[in-house]
Amino acid sequence: MEKITGELDRYLFYNPSTGYGVFKLKGGAVVVSSFERLLAGDHFEFTGEWVEHKTYGKQFAAKEFKKIEIDNKPSVLKFLESGAVKGITKNLANKIVEKFGERTLDVLNNSPIQLINIPGIGLKSYDKIKKSWELRKHDIEVLVYLAQFNLSVNLSARIAEYYGKSTQLTIETNPYQLIFTIRGIGFVTADKIARRLRLPMNHPDRLRSGVIYVFENLAQSGGHTYLPLEVLLKEVKKELEVSADEIMPVVDELASEGILFKKENFYFLKKLYETERLAENQLFELNHSKQLFKINPTRNKEYSDEQLLAINKSCSEKLMIITGGPGTGKTTTLEEIVALHKRMKRTILLCAPTGRAAKRMTEVIGEEAKTIHRLLEYDGEKNKFRYNADNRLKADLIIIDELSMVNIELFYSLIQAVKPGTTVVFVGDKDQLPPIGPGNPLLDMIESQNIPVITLNKIFRQVEQSRIIRNSHLINKGQQPDLENSEGTDFYFIEREAAAIPDLITKLCSEVFPQKFGFDPKFDIQVLSPSYKGHAGVDNLNKMLQESLNARGFVFGSALKKFRVGDKVMQTVNNYDKNVFNGDVGIVNRVDDEEEVAFIKYGDDIVEYEFEDLDELTLAYATTVHKAQGSEYPCVIFPVTSEHNFNLRRNLIYTAVTRAKKMMVMIGQKDVLREAIKKSDTDRRFTS
Repeated sequence: MEKITGELDRYLFYNPSTGYGVFKLKGGAVVVSSFERLLAGDHFEFTGEWVEHKTYGKQFAAKEFKKIEIDNKPSVLKFLESGAVKGITKNLANKIVEKFGERTLDVLNNSPIQLINIPGIGLKSYDKIKKSWELRKHDIEVLVYLAQFNLSVNLSARIAEYYGKSTQLTIETNPYQLIFTIRGIGFVTADKIARRLRLPMNHPDRLRSGVIYVFENLAQSGGHTYLPLEVLLKEVKKELEVSADEIMPVVDELASEGILFKKENFYFLKKLYETERLAENQLFELNHSKQLFKINPTRNKEYSDEQLLAINKSCSEKLMIITGGPGTGKTTTLEEIVALHKRMKRTILLCAPTGRAAKRMTEVIGEEAKTIHRLLEYDGEKNKFRYNADNRLKADLIIIDELSMVNIELFYSLIQAVKPGTTVVFVGDKDQLPPIGPGNPLLDMIESQNIPVITLNKIFRQVEQSRIIRNSHLINKGQQPDLENSEGTDFYFIEREAAAIPDLITKLCSEVFPQKFGFDPKFDIQVLSPSYKGHAGVDNLNKMLQESLNARGFVFGSALKKFRVGDKVMQTVNNYDKNVFNGDVGIVNRVDDEEEVAFIKYGDDIVEYEFEDLDELTLAYATTVHKAQGSEYPCVIFPVTSEHNFNLRRNLIYTAVTRAKKMMVMIGQKDVLREAIKKSDTDRRFTS
């Protein structure tokens, strides 16, 4: 009998019912065996003999195996560097592993007091490390294993908690199941794990998860609720780097299982297809329900004909849509609708998709408005709304503002909670950017012609002198704006090449505008960009503005995401435990470096973030136009350069301009702006 040793690279085949497997060792040797499934990355000594397979050539037929323990220092170092143990920095991690070597885990588990001998670790640091280690101790082996995949501390902890000691076997058998069991892991993360484990590109679980991912990704990024077959195949081939012949059987299988839905040559994610149909049915029910109140319409002559029509229809229609650009009186119309229904003692609810939009609605109408999530009382633990089809909202009138931001999933969650007989007024600017996520309910309802639509067109005298208002309407019509920088104007265009824009924006924000116009650089000025990348992209502008506006703040965070006390920051995901939501903007109030906790001030509220949760935040001196939807700012600065040609189009520019209340400043090249305004071919969404 012969012996060979090596590190298991990947399985080529494995039958769990018989134990028969074929796998490769690093270095190329192919081993056949009938053992339980072994783990990639582990080292083994195999006993057996070399055989010649007539098709696959030379293979080692193993009869016995023995696991070989090897140096674990690289894995332990990677784990300690990850920040999972509070008090251990990257520098200290290197010192600890250098001193204790393979004994590092044993020292930390059984005699952590030895850490005192490491330069840089005093009694205070030791207590912090010991306390943190005790919390992680029971999962250490799993966490050390997971460190190789460069996951966040939170994700690794969730995996360890869910799978425990079976983590390694589970992941190496099928990493794609993490998508369905671990919150925060999607296809991209699971696929990175699979690539590191060298699973084949056409692995069945990869193909299934990949097809679903393409649907979900195009729903979120492109707004599509279905895909023509040719688009589906093209996108899956591009994403997974496999052939159409390998994809089609998986698509057919998913359709037969009811995960996909096929209609002619179009494929839907079943859940989105059903959501659109349920929303359609609910709108029909609401529109044909009995109206429980009859009130007298207004005859006030101060309003335009379109405003009067909207006000009056709020008394006679169950569903209606009010749309229009800036300065056309949407707010005034809503104020009168609310006042009219209040006089009749009707119960009124106001809502908007984001906290900023709800706050602005409250300020301009004078009645409390809530986010849709707060109105429906979202329960994060149960992942459901308290108000739903079985527990309807108690209201006679519901007004939903900024509907252009609402995707089909949130839209259906809202309207299913509306009881028959309620008057519902949808408000939004159909020419702004469509929502993030699947569907486009506002545009779909308008185009259906089944719900009354009142379009406000008249620009009122008190705002028609504003070049922000005039130019926004010109841009929306595809006409060129007035770019003359006359004295006293509220709209400026400054010509610069892309490379020179960041320095100019920094100077305007830190010196010129605060001194000349009294704008607060953090609270009054908002820099918007079409993209995260490039000289004038969000990422670069945030770095430069942080250095300019907050150079002396206490630094914390990581090398990749560095914050300072006093920074303007934005929440990037909904966090129902903290009651903060995607797009909320705050200021870093203070930091407890010992406890590794940051305190962020959102309005009057202070929210605590452990350092491991900082990946939910980003700098917000600059942000994208999409993130700014639903908000208004005294001053907006917007770069227009050829490096963002792909992103620049009419509705994006229109949305950026309509964010500005007192001053709009564009910086870049006029010819780029002219060409972008001509691009009205906004990407059409596949919605049904």
